[in-house]
Amino acid sequence: MVNSIVGGQVIETLSNGKCPLVVGVILIAIISLIVALFGYKVVHYFERFSWIVMIILFSIVAGLGAKHFYNAPMVSGSAESSSVLSFGGAVFGFAVGWISLTPDYNVNMSVTIPRWKVFFWTYLGLFLSLILTEWLGICIPCPIDAIGAACMAATIKNPDWADAYTHGSVGGLLGAVLSPLRGFGKFCLVLLAFSIVSKNILNNYSVGLF
Repeated sequence: MVNSIVGGQVIETLSNGKCPLVVGVILIAIISLIVALFGYKVVHYFERFSWIVMIILFSIVAGLGAKHFYNAPMVSGSAESSSVLSFGGAVFGFAVGWISLTPDYNVNMSVTIPRWKVFFWTYLGLFLSLILTEWLGICIPCPIDAIGAACMAATIKNPDWADAYTHGSVGGLLGAVLSPLRGFGKFCLVLLAFSIVSKNILNNYSVGLF
């Protein structure tokens, strides 16, 4: 649900408000469902290559936003402690949710593969992908990680980004970040919006097994 809403926000920004948020959300959800219905092999093949496009897009967003990143000073007190613990809890909750999905994709591995290899590669894959998106999320909210939206360090230094986030949430912010690229920036927004599909199809496929 959260993933689809963020994707819908990006589509709304891309269309300059002509495509309502609810339509964008439904579009993302339908495409995610259709891909998942093709089964394990198609899902696995899709995921095998989609990350390459995403890492390129994340690098572009990070590159454009780097000069605006702001290292907000840490303060002390109960309010700051609550914020840190809340964010940490959100990150943990986001990561631990993969526990219910992992067996659905490891089940087709050969029984001769050592357990430590299964654990190592599964953990490494989750660790690297989560750490990358969380780091980027700390600096600027990114579409594939809604948790990052809670930490607005980048917008403190850039009032235009703050305004874009206020009026268009994560989608508006991404549009503002990519706006210097003009046409190519809009193309990147399209890919970012539909990158949500790569997240949703895993959930949809696993839900279908129950």
